Amino acid sequence: MPFTSLCRLASVARYVGETGKNIEKVFAEAEGLARSMEAILVFDEAEGLFGRRNAEAASSVDKHANLDSGLLLYWLEHYPGLCILTTNARDAIDSAFFRRFRFMVEFSPPDRATRAKLWEASLPKLAPRSDDVDFQSLASEFEKFSGGDIQNAVIRAASRAALRSDEGKRCICMADLRDAARTERSKADESLQRLYV
Repeated sequence: MPFTSLCRLASVARYVGETGKNIEKVFAEAEGLARSMEAILVFDEAEGLFGRRNAEAASSVDKHANLDSGLLLYWLEHYPGLCILTTNARDAIDSAFFRRFRFMVEFSPPDRATRAKLWEASLPKLAPRSDDVDFQSLASEFEKFSGGDIQNAVIRAASRAALRSDEGKRCICMADLRDAARTERSKADESLQRLYV
């Protein structure tokens, strides 16, 4: 079954007032497909489009953003098809939208044993690695990591190792993985701070 994916960058227009037109266009197109069960509408990183309204909207930008939220509320209530919103910042979504959702599925971070398996699976078996790599230790130290966080850290660590000038030292070591994981954790902390400040 095909699906229409709407990301924030494609739907939030540069000019005030255009976002609403884009929202209507996407829902109208998806509605025709949904009636024949041929489409799933997906809003990835939904917090960008479904964010909290500004009760004291003073500027025209805030007023239009509130109008866009109202339009989204209408379409969610009347859309006949399956609509999926994804987010890793649930608290940033306006609470009015939650009443329109039939189901909310939360994917908890993996447990320690699963994280250890993810660390191991993310590091290719043929990748050169030092003997000090300890997946259990990484799983314990970075307990809130998702599979995506782990994969990003492994890619960062592998890139760091591959870029070493001394060819004999290009294997991935525990320090590479820890440093990369700390960078991932700080990126997540920074984005949460931006979200709530």
